[in-house]
This record gives sequence, C-alpha cells and structure tokens, in this order.
Amino acid sequence: IYDVVCGIRDAVATQFPQV
Repeated sequence: IYDVVCGIRDAVATQFPQV
C-alpha cells in the first residue's frame, strides 16, 4: 500500500516540485 502512496507522492511532486 505504501508503494501506491509513494507513487502518488512522486506524481504530485512532478506536478508541483518543491523548490
């Protein structure tokens, strides 16, 4: 389940990268 969350977080990070 954590893999899915991590994947979503990665997708969000790609759309909204934290500078």
